[in-house]
Amino acid sequence: MVWGNGAIAATADIRFITPGFTAATAALTSSGSFALPKTGTLRNLTARHTSANGNGAAIVYDVLINGAPSGLQVSLATAAIGSAIDAVNTVAVVAGDIIEITGTKAVSIGSGSIGSVVAVEYI
Repeated sequence: MVWGNGAIAATADIRFITPGFTAATAALTSSGSFALPKTGTLRNLTARHTSANGNGAAIVYDVLINGAPSGLQVSLATAAIGSAIDAVNTVAVVAGDIIEITGTKAVSIGSGSIGSVVAVEYI
C-alpha cells in the first residue's frame, strides 16, 4: 500500500499523507483513511523523499490504526533524497481496522516541497 504527497508544508505540525499519490500538500486533517479488507500483518514501513529540499530536520512517519500509533514508524531527514525502513516491527490488524499515515515535524523543515512517498507491506 502506498501514500504520497508532493509537499508536506514547512511548519512544525502533523500532516496526513494521501493514499496513492497527489502533488498537493498533505492535509492537516485526516483525508484518506480506509478500512482494511482482511485480517493480516503490516510490516516493512518505508518512507522516501524524492527531493533534496528542506533544512535537514527530520519527519517522523507513523502508521495509525483506528486513530492510534501502531508502532510502525520511521524517521527521515529532509535536505537529501533518501529513504528509511522499519524492517523490525510488525503490527497485527483485523478486517475493518482503519489505516492512516501521518508525517510529524517537531520543528520547521525549511521547505515542505520534499516529495514524500510512504509504503507498507500488508500480508
